[in-house]
Amino acid sequence: SHMAATKLPDAAFLPQLRELAEHTLSGWVLQALRACGDEPLARKLALEAIEAPLLAQDSGAIFRALYERAGVVSFLGELEDPKLFGNIDQLTRSEVLEEYREMLLGAAKAEGKEQYDFQVGALERMAILALARTSGSNAVPRLKEIYAEGDIGDRIVAAMGLYALGDDTGI
Repeated sequence: SHMAATKLPDAAFLPQLRELAEHTLSGWVLQALRACGDEPLARKLALEAIEAPLLAQDSGAIFRALYERAGVVSFLGELEDPKLFGNIDQLTRSEVLEEYREMLLGAAKAEGKEQYDFQVGALERMAILALARTSGSNAVPRLKEIYAEGDIGDRIVAAMGLYALGDDTGI
């Protein structure tokens, strides 16, 4: 689907992409839908995906869901639509991320498996970058909050977003 999104954007792919999106929703599928001419559907599916609750499942399924959600957030950032700020910002909030972290680690513990929570951090960092892309200067106050309160990874990503917006916080 990455190739379809970048090399072969053609409306002829839309039926297959729509069918694929029913079963596997990833950033690549959303990009391909957009490139082939169905941005409204891609946007709708992306918003539904990030608004849907993350269902408690086995740790592997939760990990994959977080990975897919990060791709969806990246896609939303590429739309550069300031109206998406609130949808994306929720995925930078500690209460949401902590719920995801507890769900992932709790499932792994119940399964007797060792699991790491780096996918939660990857989702958060993707959301931080998407905020900068979608909201421009309107994202600066939130990015500065993240820079002030985040861990080192969050601070680096927030500083990169701020720098891209012309703010030298963190440089």
